Amino acid sequence: MKWIVILLFLSGLCPAQPGIVWETQRADYFYDVHETSTGDFIIAGREIGTPNDDKCLFRFTSSGQYLWECGDPDLYYQEGMWVEETNDGAFIVVGRCKIAQESTYDLFIQKVNGDGNLLWTRVFDTSASAERAYCVLALPGGEFVICGEKDPEEGMDQAWILRTDSQGDTLWTREWGWEYNDEARRVLLVDSALTVLMHGRLESTSYGPHLVRYDLDGNLLWETPIPELYGYHGQDMCRASDFGYVVLTEHAPWIAHADSTGSTQWMTNPMGINSKWGNSINPTMDGGYIYAGQNQPYQPGRDEYSGMLVKLDSEGTQQWWDFVYESDCDGLFSARQLSSGGYIASGVAGGQGYLIRYEPELGIDEPGRSSAATLSLRPTPFNSILSISYHLSDLGPMMLSVFDLTGRLVEKLESGVRPAGGNTVVWSPGPECPAGCYLVVLDACGERLVARCVKLD
Repeated sequence: MKWIVILLFLSGLCPAQPGIVWETQRADYFYDVHETSTGDFIIAGREIGTPNDDKCLFRFTSSGQYLWECGDPDLYYQEGMWVEETNDGAFIVVGRCKIAQESTYDLFIQKVNGDGNLLWTRVFDTSASAERAYCVLALPGGEFVICGEKDPEEGMDQAWILRTDSQGDTLWTREWGWEYNDEARRVLLVDSALTVLMHGRLESTSYGPHLVRYDLDGNLLWETPIPELYGYHGQDMCRASDFGYVVLTEHAPWIAHADSTGSTQWMTNPMGINSKWGNSINPTMDGGYIYAGQNQPYQPGRDEYSGMLVKLDSEGTQQWWDFVYESDCDGLFSARQLSSGGYIASGVAGGQGYLIRYEPELGIDEPGRSSAATLSLRPTPFNSILSISYHLSDLGPMMLSVFDLTGRLVEKLESGVRPAGGNTVVWSPGPECPAGCYLVVLDACGERLVARCVKLD
């Protein structure tokens, strides 16, 4: 009876989540997933069940069909934790591996071309220590920043930040923390400098998430704890719609909005019952966030974890959620909004890698659907200037914005009340906008239109 009451209570409160387009499984583990500039999906993960487990990168089509997998055949037990697409259509994946079956784990970075061919690998090893990468950032100039950790055989973990050149060779490294279990979990390029989410502590602070700022030469600019999250494990971070930061903790997760001083504007505990684990938080095109994690079940008779997906607005209010029981999903490790307005999430189900794609939410324009507004771009691809034309059927408020594929707001081009009719806006991205794919988003006439463009070098 208790479970029936809970189920009825949840069903009465829960807004309808988007429908599922497809789901697929493969005998691997899937961690970080991204939409590519061509609309496919690229996933960092690990191979299961082969002698060397030497694959760490997997590519699928937009309809969920497997394309290829890649790794370095000379390495063992490769585990890809994060992947980024580069300006030349290739991919950078980082994680951990072994150079011999009996050795300790080392941090690796690999570059793979769009056809799944390995271009190069770099392995970073320090004596009497195990290493791991959690995230990689591709800089506009073709260089990379990696964040991770060192785990010495004697002593406590240290957060580790590395900057490499375009071939993965070290330019500088930095360590952070104070004799504790420290990790560098996520790195963002903000105003030509690096903001890193650290987990751990300083001599003057308590254990928990910290924001740390470096310039591109590795000089420490500032560091600040988030006192409201003391005692929790910092897991993930993304840029907030108001240009602050949204931080996710891991066990019994909290999502908190923090500014550069570590002050929090709001905090929320994601939907779920019993023991919960937070794995990723990413921005959405409406200024909100999509959360992926794991949750102990509320269904009678289930004794394993389920996947968990939660959509939040810009103030942390939960708009919809989904207990992901499809294919016996055990957990979701990554979720992102797609350029079409739907969502892709990756995780594990039944001991295999798992992908699930959701439909666009209401208000997202879909091909072939009649629309009260129109949006067109030319030329695309473009070099330096993009002409954006839109037409409104009625007088009303509108907003025209540009986002990158991670959902980060790049530039707000126009907003206000506009009469019915046609308008043209020119976007001239600055040098801080690298070549790649961008999304132009028009909010008007009670709907949202999204158009994709490609900026060339």
